[in-house]
Amino acid sequence: MPSTLLSTAIDGIGPGPTNPTEPLGFAISTGLSFVIELAVVGILGAIVIAVAPDFTDEGAGYVRGEPVMAFVYGFGAYIAVAVTALLLAITIVGLLVVIPGLLALAVVGVATTTVGVVALGRWIGDVADVSDGLGTALVVGALAWALLGVVPVLGGLATGALNAMGFGYLVARVLDGRDDGDRVASGVGGSPGAGGESRPRAAEPYGRNEPDGRDESDDRFQNIAAAERDAEDANADVTESDDADAGPTGGDANDDSGWR
Repeated sequence: MPSTLLSTAIDGIGPGPTNPTEPLGFAISTGLSFVIELAVVGILGAIVIAVAPDFTDEGAGYVRGEPVMAFVYGFGAYIAVAVTALLLAITIVGLLVVIPGLLALAVVGVATTTVGVVALGRWIGDVADVSDGLGTALVVGALAWALLGVVPVLGGLATGALNAMGFGYLVARVLDGRDDGDRVASGVGGSPGAGGESRPRAAEPYGRNEPDGRDESDDRFQNIAAAERDAEDANADVTESDDADAGPTGGDANDDSGWR
């Protein structure tokens, strides 16, 4: 599996504990393995970020936004690569294709492993309220990755899952290029607080979806109330006009026929 080649190489560099019953030797061996893995992951990750920062940032966002799908894509690709390599290795001509292909995948695996490391660093940063910049996320993720590397069984499973997620991002990106899909774009939701990642908008309250901020039913009731006020004002004007024209006896003030 291409993304695990980096971890395999690191494990091969660091001398493992040959006799766990010797506490001092075990501590020195574990510490040395931690330092070597931290240095290798940190240096290679820094190179990947310097060469392809957008790839790393988008990949970490996708892994955080769609970790399950990223793992499914990556694990499925691992199986496909392993089966294909096994079938090609049966023949001599296939070996000529498998060897350079695995070398190329090892280089790609370094990039996708960095995606997993940065995603891990940002997950931890969300909990610890640490900046989610690529450099900070790489340092935090590399420290956590190296710590997982010295944990038997569970540490290997965790780093293997992160490797698969990082490789799954690459697979999703390739599939998007082939069928014009939006797997990566729809999955870069990430966790709250991630830089450059979208947040869901809060639902608008009922009756506030119109462009002018008013609901159609509110406008209707307001128009009815305004019409009623206009009718009352018109009636008041007519009443005042009648009172002004009326005399003290209720007749017309200009009618003086009764005095003649």
